[in-house]
Amino acid sequence: GASSPEPSCVYVDLRALRNDRVSLVERGSPHSLCLLESGKLLPGVKVIIANPDTKGQCGDSHLGEIWVQCPHNASGYFSIYGEENEYGEHFNARLVTGSTGEVYARTGYLGFLRRTETVTGQSVPGLASESTDLADLSALSIHSAATDSGELHDAVFVVGALDETVMLRGMRYHPIDIENSVMRCHKKIAECAVFTWTNLLVVVVELDGSESEALDLVPLVTSAVLEEHHLIVGVAVVVDPGVVPINSRGEKQRMHLRDGFLADQLDPIYVAYNM
Repeated sequence: GASSPEPSCVYVDLRALRNDRVSLVERGSPHSLCLLESGKLLPGVKVIIANPDTKGQCGDSHLGEIWVQCPHNASGYFSIYGEENEYGEHFNARLVTGSTGEVYARTGYLGFLRRTETVTGQSVPGLASESTDLADLSALSIHSAATDSGELHDAVFVVGALDETVMLRGMRYHPIDIENSVMRCHKKIAECAVFTWTNLLVVVVELDGSESEALDLVPLVTSAVLEEHHLIVGVAVVVDPGVVPINSRGEKQRMHLRDGFLADQLDPIYVAYNM
């Protein structure tokens, strides 16, 4: 039978993303990140990209929060604690300019829209480790429907969760950007995750080796982050494999890891503070 259409991919400049701008680059370009599209929008689903702070609609070259409008949008959360009103803005968001009467649901994910050609049988080499997971936004009712090869459609590309971005020096750093640099600096690093604590960057690395090697990882991690991102690691935490929580979709739970760090529940092998 006919093969199903494959989701397309694009390569974006990570340095531009730090300033909330989308700049497409060639595959293999320095500081590039491969993103997989989320699929074709179902009929009746409208997606816009909005500035999460000003609530104005973003242009094509800007990164913003993904807002969704469709007939089956939820109206809110049900809670036995009576906290429904706290989340009302998430389900009844409105633009401050343009079509101010339309109501959208805020997804909490940063991304962008691109007019993309549908292809069949395309492989996606060099895909970033979390791209597939971040693109799995079933809540947006986005579905990779079968279409003829060559047909153009509006594709949604997801960069990451808004609440997991790292705001430092006036720029928005995406965790996967820093984590990729950390993963490359030593072969014994099994996994890593980053988050902020007050105004400090915290890097948690899983050591797949003997505990005597933990001390060797710290200067390598701090040097890699400084050289590639011009950021100073405030706290480096070396832990055993399996400490970084990952959900059933393969996504890192960075906020859960942060909670565990603040509650002193990580049982680290070694912690280095650079304050």
